[in-house]
Amino acid sequence: MAAALARIYVGLLIIACFTDAEEIFGNGHAFVALKRTLGRAVCWGDVRYGGNCSDVDFSSVTDIVSNDFAFVAWSKFAGRAACWGHPTYGGNCSDIDFHGVTDIISSERAFVAFSEQLSQAVCWGDAEYGGNCSNIDFSNSVANSYPCFRALLAAAAIAA
Repeated sequence: MAAALARIYVGLLIIACFTDAEEIFGNGHAFVALKRTLGRAVCWGDVRYGGNCSDVDFSSVTDIVSNDFAFVAWSKFAGRAACWGHPTYGGNCSDIDFHGVTDIISSERAFVAFSEQLSQAVCWGDAEYGGNCSNIDFSNSVANSYPCFRALLAAAAIAA
């Protein structure tokens, strides 16, 4: 109990010291406070699941997406992203091309990056939670109905 209270206190101190944060994101184990206009962020919590982001470049980041064990800092217009946290659950995306990606959605332990124009997607993280979509044809009628497809992905992420 004392350790949990100490972690909360440290987190509150970090927020107080980072008062210019525009947004704060969290997963089940860590937090990210982002100052988008300056391209800076600070992370805290369990380092195995995203509590250390000192190696992440936050310049031009437009979105941060999280699952329970990892984060993605996405620069939508630059077509790049950085992932950190547990590599098995999506904390490593170094081999993924984010050019043309229009949306990134998470499940509990995986991510999917979807390109609306190309009707393509790439998934990473735990395969049992959607981290492998290599056998899915995203050019079929479901994927071409992008608003419906996006709603299905979001519902699947909530249900997971």
